[in-house]
Amino acid sequence: MKALISRKYLDNFEMKELSKAVFDLFDDYNFICSLVRDHMIEKTNCRDYAKNKSNSSSEELKSLLKRESYIKYLKEFEKKVEDLKANFTDDELKVFKYSIGDRETDKELCDRITKTYKTYFIIKKSCYVKVALKFNLLPETVDETLERTFMAIA
Repeated sequence: MKALISRKYLDNFEMKELSKAVFDLFDDYNFICSLVRDHMIEKTNCRDYAKNKSNSSSEELKSLLKRESYIKYLKEFEKKVEDLKANFTDDELKVFKYSIGDRETDKELCDRITKTYKTYFIIKKSCYVKVALKFNLLPETVDETLERTFMAIA
């Protein structure tokens, strides 16, 4: 569903904590991505390596297994990002690209999407909360929000 998250749910999230968690997530992704692409051979397959090298050392095998786990992590991460992008509004997509991807300032991004700062902040927070939910960031805050929501319903 391409809609902003309701403000009553957004209020449960602290933007400073949310931003830090999202930036940390993407910093980790970027580091692992550069590590794999710059320093590891992506096409190496552990099973092929074990077949071709009968006296392979356990350290070499561990290294290959670690490479494969990094590659798997990157593929899963990229799949989640694509799923997220499919559920973002057009403005959330811009926030995702320019705020998280390019790390533009709020002023630059606010001008880019031509919204007031108040509206921009709601869009940004909605985008960040969607990222946090997709990647299970801040589980304590999510649990508290769920509890409050269900208490309000009951």
